[in-house]
Amino acid sequence: MEDSVRLRERFKTSYQNLMQDSNTDKADLNAFEDARQRSLTRSSAWKTAESIVWFIGSLIILRYTDFILVLAYEPTVNRPWLYTGSGFLAIFILIGSWLIIWYNIILKVDDYQKRVPAAVPIATMSFLISFGCFTYALWPVYGFLTPLLLFTLMMGVVVTVSFF
Repeated sequence: MEDSVRLRERFKTSYQNLMQDSNTDKADLNAFEDARQRSLTRSSAWKTAESIVWFIGSLIILRYTDFILVLAYEPTVNRPWLYTGSGFLAIFILIGSWLIIWYNIILKVDDYQKRVPAAVPIATMSFLISFGCFTYALWPVYGFLTPLLLFTLMMGVVVTVSFF
């Protein structure tokens, strides 16, 4: 009990110090805002370059591994796991599309997590399950490179969506 009181006092003191430190003068705030803006500009350029690298990496994988042909015709692909992964990926895409189209575009609600709190965890779990199913289904073809290839393709899709 005594430890919790001591811990509470420590956090109370830290909070009070933080509040006192937050009352800085205008010159410090302007300098901070200028530095933040320069950082955001550099960060934006870096994110764009990183997105282009992920996109090009995905195109290289699609081109040089014959990924689509392997999915369609390779007999060593474990088809039941591939279809299960496709189902969970479809759930992920449907939830994401529903949130983006219905809440962001039609209803113009920015914080859809308050209205539908279970949507994001369900979409995340369905994506992770689909990633595991795809890894198991394609392991006979690509071996230990399977998770790396799938992760690169996933990042390529994510940055492609973020371009729009």
